[in-house]
Amino acid sequence: MRVPPSPPETSSLIRRLADTDIARFVSIEMIQTPLPDERYLPWRELRRRQPTHRLDGPDFMHSEDGSAPSFQLTHEEWWYTVRKARQQQSRTIPTLLSTDGRPFSFVLTDAVLRDSDYVTGTLKGDIAGVVIPLSTVIRRVAVE
Repeated sequence: MRVPPSPPETSSLIRRLADTDIARFVSIEMIQTPLPDERYLPWRELRRRQPTHRLDGPDFMHSEDGSAPSFQLTHEEWWYTVRKARQQQSRTIPTLLSTDGRPFSFVLTDAVLRDSDYVTGTLKGDIAGVVIPLSTVIRRVAVE
């Protein structure tokens, strides 16, 4: 079994961009990346896909002639925007530590909240006392 590749260090990416291309760095910082509603994409999967954001339009820095830059994000830059969005929405459990001593954090995405609401609503039963088997609930959540 191969060990999955580690994601790029965001601090080195920030340092490199800030030193070489400050306009690109500021444009990347302005991206408001929504977390995908479907599934969590770890680095090993995200790096095989085409970045979904371009740096262009009225919200980004303009050059001296007033035109907006237009360039595709690299995979590392895309990972940085996704990671930044996850960190902004994350919750931390300070008593649960990782192997390197950092607190465990997680993100409650819309899909997780929707499925949690479905499970809660389905398992509470009704006045007649009809209970839906847990296997049915798990099957429905897994399919969607």
